[in-house]
Amino acid sequence: MYSKSALGSYENCQPVVQSCADIRSLSKITMELMQGYCKENGRVGVDDLVRWPADSRAVDFLSVTADTSDLALLSNHPLLKLPWNPRFVANVIRNFAAESAGQKRNPSERLGVSVQPSDVRLNPGKNDPYRWKFIPGEEETLKPIFAKNLSDHSTGIYQLLCYGVGKRFEAVPAENATPPFQSATTLLPTGTSFTDTIENLSEENGKLCKEVDDLKRRLEVEENTRWKMEEENRQMQVSQAELQFQLQQLLGFVENLRVNVSNYCRGMDQVVPLLEELKRCGIENIGHK
Repeated sequence: MYSKSALGSYENCQPVVQSCADIRSLSKITMELMQGYCKENGRVGVDDLVRWPADSRAVDFLSVTADTSDLALLSNHPLLKLPWNPRFVANVIRNFAAESAGQKRNPSERLGVSVQPSDVRLNPGKNDPYRWKFIPGEEETLKPIFAKNLSDHSTGIYQLLCYGVGKRFEAVPAENATPPFQSATTLLPTGTSFTDTIENLSEENGKLCKEVDDLKRRLEVEENTRWKMEEENRQMQVSQAELQFQLQQLLGFVENLRVNVSNYCRGMDQVVPLLEELKRCGIENIGHK
């Protein structure tokens, strides 16, 4: 028998490599376990482990709690010492660029603007060297959050900010920004930001779409030209067949005419000698008289 569960929104979490993500996961599940997800005897069952990816530190935490009924031991777990406060969130945000996809990079290669954790603000001032930029589609959700100070938000908003940095929003250099702070920690990547990358990809996609449209038009023109040529060729073949038929008819007529002329000539060859013989006989009869 279980008491009321509040873990539904976290059942489909994805494997995460970064340690800060595991700590966030542990914090979420710990708070919910403390609020009523434990079994009636106070224990957390091994069956709860299936809710989390195998490479997450949350699994290790739940493994520890599987044989533990003391909630105080849960709350004292070393991975649960999370200061969900503005300074902690600021540290997570400014450390984002130093660790990407589980691969640490040289800060001098990765970062372009450096600030102290205490100088990380959701609503930067005019002298701050950075501004926040949201990915398309996140403006409506994030703008109200960034309109306030870090200290004005709840723990849930801190968790959202820690999860969303680098994914839903990022810091970009401010125009006419003052020089970077001294004794600083890193904040911004020197490479192209993901929003700029999206814009570049959108522009490139537009060019590719235009090229595809041009190719479609060219293909359509070529198809029409080919169809016209095929139609003209078919008509020429029909005309050639008709001319061939007429030629055969003319050849037959000429052949008949040749035969008739030949027969006429042979008849004349037979009649002319008879006429000459009759003419000669007539002259002889006249002489005897």
